[in-house]
Amino acid sequence: RDQTITVPGQAPQPQPGSNTIWLDPTTLARLKAKAAATDPDWVTIKAKADDFLTKSVAPFAVAGCTLTTICYEWQGSGWYDAALYLGLAYQVTGTATYAAKVRELMAAMALPAKSGNLAPISTDHGYPSRTVGTAVAWGYAWTGSTWPAQLKTDVFESLNKWHDWMKAEGYAADGICCAVGS
Repeated sequence: RDQTITVPGQAPQPQPGSNTIWLDPTTLARLKAKAAATDPDWVTIKAKADDFLTKSVAPFAVAGCTLTTICYEWQGSGWYDAALYLGLAYQVTGTATYAAKVRELMAAMALPAKSGNLAPISTDHGYPSRTVGTAVAWGYAWTGSTWPAQLKTDVFESLNKWHDWMKAEGYAADGICCAVGS
């Protein structure tokens, strides 16, 4: 487990301006200026985030999403989109309802691994690691300072399980990649 993400007694807290993936202070200031100016870029982001606020977070299922739910959908892209827009909206506005919806989403994302179900990451030889892992990273970096301790523990334990699966079973885990006929 030399490369495993570990959770000490308490997970580290994201600090403003430090653990912010793709949102350095300059970029965040630009986004806030766009919001203040009602720039079309910001209006689009906020509209998408506001739409996600109206949806319930569905339990994990590979398919079968309705228009009124945030769900895993194609390779985790439903989770990815929700985490992106809700997290950005929280960072720009500081509105607690955006962070609350991200917390709800992260809890739903972590739940399958608690019971040993690694399908959110193991589907299609680990392809969803591209979307699911990124969604968790955005969720934590952009709203993690609002998470209760148990959610942090649950999410980090899921990340550990996902990492272990990817290392042992994920695409090219056997060292063979991209060979003709493989």
